[in-house]
Amino acid sequence: MTPIIPSMKVGRLLEEFPELEETLIGLSPQFKKLKNPVLRRTVANIVTLQQAAATGGIPVDQLVNTLRKDAGQPELNLEGASDVATDQPRPDWMDQNREITQLDVTETIQSCGVPLDEVLAAARALNLGQILELIAPLYPAPIVEKLTDEAFKSWSRPDGDQFHIYFFKG
Repeated sequence: MTPIIPSMKVGRLLEEFPELEETLIGLSPQFKKLKNPVLRRTVANIVTLQQAAATGGIPVDQLVNTLRKDAGQPELNLEGASDVATDQPRPDWMDQNREITQLDVTETIQSCGVPLDEVLAAARALNLGQILELIAPLYPAPIVEKLTDEAFKSWSRPDGDQFHIYFFKG
């Protein structure tokens, strides 16, 4: 039996444990989007459970251990496992008069597209000191991780059914 761990992809979880779909959806309303077959084939295959926890606004240990319990696996001690932070204080670089370019990928995601290339191109086109504001219906953890790896600073804030993620090119 494959162990359910934070780095497991959501798609693999649902492929190997289809009975856990309702458990996952019950943990956060954000996960109802997994009912869409196209979104399930695309986003679910690149998002880890740790990233999904951030999207759903729940601690990674709660997500993983709830799924493990329903799969008959023993609880993991995930002390020290980091949650993807989506509620950090507003950073200093957001308080200055900086140029902000806005990119709303809500329609792309709702039509089951993956906006990764579009977001990367917009972020890479920024000049030093500029900010990209990404608006999305879910927390795009893989995009945030990719741009953070490329030395962009990021900050996000939930706003109703949307997330606003800011990327700073410093």
